[in-house]
Amino acid sequence: MKRILIYLLLLPLFACDDFLTVESENDVTYYSYFKTEQDVEAIVTTMLAKEIGLWGAKMNVPIFDIAALPCDEYSDEDKRELALSAFPIDGGMAWGNFYNLIGHADMLIDNSFRFEGISKERKEFWLAQANFIKGLCYFEIARMWGDAPIPPNSTATDPLAKSPAKEVLEKAVECAEKALVLPIHEKLVDSYGNALVSKQYASLGTVKTLLANIYAWMGGLYGEKMYWEKAEEYASEVIERKCGFYRLEPTIEQLLSRTLGEVRVSDETIFSIEVSEKDIDYMNVRWLEYLYPGILLCTYPEFNARPDRVENGFPLYVTARVSVETVENMFPEEEDVRRDLYWYHLGEVFWWEITKRDEDGKAIDSIKVVSDYAYFYKWHDVIRSKIEGNEGQVQNVKGNRVLWRLADLKLLRAECRARLNMATAVEDLNDVRERAGLGKYSGPTDGESLRREIFNERDRELFGEGQRYFDIVRNGYLDKLSWAYQNLTDKDIANGALYLPVAKKSFNNNDLMTQNKYWLWRR
Repeated sequence: MKRILIYLLLLPLFACDDFLTVESENDVTYYSYFKTEQDVEAIVTTMLAKEIGLWGAKMNVPIFDIAALPCDEYSDEDKRELALSAFPIDGGMAWGNFYNLIGHADMLIDNSFRFEGISKERKEFWLAQANFIKGLCYFEIARMWGDAPIPPNSTATDPLAKSPAKEVLEKAVECAEKALVLPIHEKLVDSYGNALVSKQYASLGTVKTLLANIYAWMGGLYGEKMYWEKAEEYASEVIERKCGFYRLEPTIEQLLSRTLGEVRVSDETIFSIEVSEKDIDYMNVRWLEYLYPGILLCTYPEFNARPDRVENGFPLYVTARVSVETVENMFPEEEDVRRDLYWYHLGEVFWWEITKRDEDGKAIDSIKVVSDYAYFYKWHDVIRSKIEGNEGQVQNVKGNRVLWRLADLKLLRAECRARLNMATAVEDLNDVRERAGLGKYSGPTDGESLRREIFNERDRELFGEGQRYFDIVRNGYLDKLSWAYQNLTDKDIANGALYLPVAKKSFNNNDLMTQNKYWLWRR
């Protein structure tokens, strides 16, 4: 154990924003390691911990989550209007942490010839975990920045230009395909032969879900039928239980408690990041948007804002508000149980407003005021602080950070099938609708009408979970964003308006780096 801990301390921060300045490590650095399978596992465990920082207790909110949050008011509208101030190149929206994780994966892969005391099968298992993480990181980089560098290995130090987004996505596919050797989730075991129950470890189902998402994204960007076919194929293998057992939770109540809530064990979960109260025990409610963007709308009753403050104290007490009318328009069918379970007493929240006091200041008359705003309730099992001076404040919610669940994948397959004009597209849509207490979809089934309805169903089912911006971009539905996005020209989009600018630090010692054209011209 001591040797493993020392090794972890020696891990270089490969491939950070100015990763091209990192000096090559001498092979002797690793000579004494990888003598057992536990040594290899320790490196993968380190990478899993880094995933928590990127997708769990992350310290900067992706601007895209804010841009796509379905709310009527947000305290800093610049973040929703493509304002330059919301896209600082000097600050936190950098790709360094993704490349850091890619560097750790490459380090393990590059040194695999050193592995000792480990069977070929187990060697393949741990390398597949690393390749899945690489594929996931490249996918995220491509979705968020578009064109980006592709380091050739863990010790690359030469200046490196950006590769086109398509090549970055193809690299993500290449890495994910190398992880297809993984077993199904039910057969994952650690270096001691113990079952790996956490769904943060990649399994065959996780890898194929990643591939389905990559190909669907490529289909949306490049409009080629073969991408939709590949996405539909991979999604089907997961949905049809050819790579593990996945099923929808029978009810929305069980979805909230098991998949998204404190139980943390669910057949609907495909991939999730383990987040405990200890991971962000220093946080407060205003920082919980880092976990899911929808938590910005969780203001009452479990969170620390009374309805009168939400109504009258914006933006002092809350960051975002959504009206009852907006929510009812999004969830138009009254029998939809998500109206009751995702939202706290929708349209019925009220308080008593004092209208008259006696000469001593005692209230003697009041009126009932019904709030115009809706109170999100998807995450309401909260953990309260025990830290002195902050006792009782909400610091976290119970549950893991779920990135992919089966309802998400079913609706993605429905979209793929609608794109391919397959009559079966409506079947997945109906599965999700029926779980929500709704009847089968009876609207128009032409390709565009059905695709729009599938998007609307994703809006309802996945509300607040963080997929919305990418759903909008993949479908080309910029009408769902602010006027600034709606007024983008085709040239703006081709020049990268839907991506992040490259951070200033990425230019350090790299004269081949270039800025995203849209942001370069605007600056």
